[in-house]
Amino acid sequence: MYMNSWDKLSLESYKAKCEKLEKENGKYIITFSSLYDNDRKYTKKIKEQEDSLDMMSGQLAELNNTVKIQQTTISELKACLRKNDFENEHLKSKVVAFTTVQNLRARVNELQSENENLKSKVFDCTMCQNLQVQVEELKSVNESLNLTVEELYKARALAEATLRRKRCLD
Repeated sequence: MYMNSWDKLSLESYKAKCEKLEKENGKYIITFSSLYDNDRKYTKKIKEQEDSLDMMSGQLAELNNTVKIQQTTISELKACLRKNDFENEHLKSKVVAFTTVQNLRARVNELQSENENLKSKVFDCTMCQNLQVQVEELKSVNESLNLTVEELYKARALAEATLRRKRCLD
């Protein structure tokens, strides 16, 4: 094959252009490769984020269910608390009633003790009245005895006077 100068120049120019293009192509390949790697990394990250998002969506759904369950539980607990409050009020009224009964029992015991004390005083008073009746009877007997003693003194005086008269007459 025969080449002329024009062809040589063209060939060298062509080779230079090819080398230049190959260098640019190498840069583009490196850039493309880098972009491709970045794209794969970002695609992988996007996939991971999508998976993470799916997982988080599932967890969010579970949390929503848990929240609903807890809200139901809270409602049940509130109802239970209202019931317990009612029962506590009922129990408080029972405690108040029980305390009142205990206080009344204590008062009854005090009154029974006072009653026993008063019974002994009534007995003492009855005994006192009996003694007063006996004193009155004794006063009456004493008066009778005093009268009898006076009569005896009079009778003695009369007997002495009669004896004196008889002695004088004799």
